Amino acid sequence: MNSLRLKTVCLLSLFWGFLFVSGCTSAQEKCLALREEVKGLYNDYVDEISALTKSQIVARCDQVIEKCPALALAYELKGLVQWDNDNLKGAFRNYRKAVELEPGSRDTLDNAGLVAFLAEGVFISVGEDGRIASTPFPEITLGQYTECSDELRELWCEKSFNRLPRKRKTVTLVDQSGNEVDTMEFGYTYRIDSAEDLDGILLRMAEEESGTLLHKATFLATMSGADYGRTD
Repeated sequence: MNSLRLKTVCLLSLFWGFLFVSGCTSAQEKCLALREEVKGLYNDYVDEISALTKSQIVARCDQVIEKCPALALAYELKGLVQWDNDNLKGAFRNYRKAVELEPGSRDTLDNAGLVAFLAEGVFISVGEDGRIASTPFPEITLGQYTECSDELRELWCEKSFNRLPRKRKTVTLVDQSGNEVDTMEFGYTYRIDSAEDLDGILLRMAEEESGTLLHKATFLATMSGADYGRTD
């Protein structure tokens, strides 16, 4: 009797184990199929040939995420659409989730880095433990700056270059009778002429001063050699 009961228990264990494995396999296959669908949606959207509207794409991503919450590509596509719609906060949340799920994807991290800068002005990085850390962008080091994508470095340099003081002051010279005899214009002149110049200087500085904070290095790069005087 005990032998029969033991055999019954073993058979039931095997049966439930089979169902569990079958269920897992079925779920994996379903998520693989959904990933291929999302991949197609992603490519069509990027190529501007999607048959779906942006709202429909986001809705489909939500449906996929509900069935396969670990599918990073669905979060990334949703974030991309939100980014295009200027919903930077929403885009950052979804890109951040995509990075959490696939911390080894360089492309995903680069896109997330761009959105993080635009949405919150921060730099994000993935630690050895897989956790995401964020730092105010001006507070990162030159070493971290070199790890940024070309597009992200360009954004920083454009913003920094465009913030340089450019106001001009015009001084009018008069003779003893009060008649205007000449005008002179004063303002700052800089040794850099473009955002590309600034990026090049920062990258060269990083070779020897990788631990210097970015905001300090940017100030030195832009104001070193700057001169205030006549510009006319």
